Amino acid sequence: GKKCFPPRSLHSQDDPSYAPEKDEAKIADLRRFRSVRAQSRMNLTAELLEIRNSSSGLTPSREKELEGLMSRGDPYNPDEFTESHRRFKEGHNRLFATLAWSMAACGGIRHGSETPPLWPNVFYLEGSDGRTTVALREKGFADTSLYVANMFPETVDQIRNVVGLQNVVAGEAQRVLSEPPLATVPFAAFYFDGCGGSTAPLIAMARAAFDDRRPQPHRRVVTGFTLTENDKNTKKSWFDREEEVVRALVRAAARVGYDSFHRVGDCPEILLGHHGDIHMPMKRDGPAMTT
Repeated sequence: GKKCFPPRSLHSQDDPSYAPEKDEAKIADLRRFRSVRAQSRMNLTAELLEIRNSSSGLTPSREKELEGLMSRGDPYNPDEFTESHRRFKEGHNRLFATLAWSMAACGGIRHGSETPPLWPNVFYLEGSDGRTTVALREKGFADTSLYVANMFPETVDQIRNVVGLQNVVAGEAQRVLSEPPLATVPFAAFYFDGCGGSTAPLIAMARAAFDDRRPQPHRRVVTGFTLTENDKNTKKSWFDREEEVVRALVRAAARVGYDSFHRVGDCPEILLGHHGDIHMPMKRDGPAMTT
């Protein structure tokens, strides 16, 4: 295929035209370029996994393509984030941790439910840098209550050995949530990410999260998800795809007895209470939108 190159190259400090501020701009360009390429690879991987999990399955050539993508390792690389995207992700990590604690963990248990664990459980997709884990730890969650999935074995090893979590499962979130041992673990909060622009994996995760087999002791359950801008298989807008996932979440939760739904952006002062140190982050940054 076509070879793509970053739009600018860096100068040596020995060059008479060298200016540090210009190099910073070029570095930012390079990071954006790499980020787009990484997201494209993640989108294609997610798309092929979605087809493989469907009734049609993959052709042999597509299966070989998927194996090649997986063999290249995890495209998620926080070192290549722009500063604005780093702030965007940190903001949403803090918001998720705050909601998980104040709304779910401190929200009480449902009538007739057995007492949930002392530390409520949280399920999320984590990267090699462990930043969501950091936010949850800072909020007070115990490591024993944090459950993580990642598709790439080398990232799973890094989360276990460097980040220090043990409840880490290799695989797609919708699959690991549907299989032992996680199929019957009660969770107070879920965060779904790394899925590209397609809504199908997120909808499958929602159904697995609110499966009939899973105990649902918490009066409130927090869910968050991220969609990317690009989905070449549909002409649906970002907003339409977001609403498609939200409707699926509401339907899935209603099946197990949850009868009301609140979006944090609509009433942050009610949902966040007196957490004055938390500010609502931007909903979108670059190719990513978080709900």
